Amino acid sequence: MTCQFRFRKKTLSLFLLGVAFSVTAFAQINQFQFERFTVEGGLSQSSVFSIAQDSLGFIWFGTKDGLNRYDSREFKVYKHKVNQPNTISSSININVLLTDSKGNLWVGTQEGLNRYVPETNSFIRYLNVPKDKNSLSNNTIRSLYEDKQGNLWVGTENGLNKLIAGKKFERFFCSGATGNNIVHPTIKAIYKDSKNLLWVGTSNGLVSMDFKNGSYRFKLYTHQPSNQQS
Repeated sequence: MTCQFRFRKKTLSLFLLGVAFSVTAFAQINQFQFERFTVEGGLSQSSVFSIAQDSLGFIWFGTKDGLNRYDSREFKVYKHKVNQPNTISSSININVLLTDSKGNLWVGTQEGLNRYVPETNSFIRYLNVPKDKNSLSNNTIRSLYEDKQGNLWVGTENGLNKLIAGKKFERFFCSGATGNNIVHPTIKAIYKDSKNLLWVGTSNGLVSMDFKNGSYRFKLYTHQPSNQQS
């Protein structure tokens, strides 16, 4: 006995449409092309730690040695220059880049925070000043975040900072600051959720910050090892 398998016209049409869609999608995937940016092509260093696009459309690359601006044709490299305070504070380890809601490009390095000034093609530095409690708590920048209220938060190797006016900062989680000893002072991640809670990821635990009635409330979240019985 010969078995016969018959498609209904509607089923066959749907089947053929699916095949055609799959072939088209596969062809489109194969059309993707990648452009490589290398040291030979003008990039200052091949280890890229951060990428951002500014309000003018330039693409910025933070590398292990130098900040790079790409204009779709070539790279312009920015490096620290001794005795020139308008240059970037450090060429080493451009760890994080952020374009804020005002169009400012912020650059976090191994040795200070910088704000790029396109009008003069220069940088304004924000550094730790010993004995100045309103300066940046530490010069090694690990994370940057702008919340919905337009506040800039800066995570460093030793403490969280909130830019409050000019070059003044409010400090958290470091010696002599609000929230000291709650979590590890190395701040690796910052995020504010829809309930206006600021979440701070550190080297040893996660903490939420809630500002109410003129003061901050903190809640710590850490790993709790399970009790195992032998």
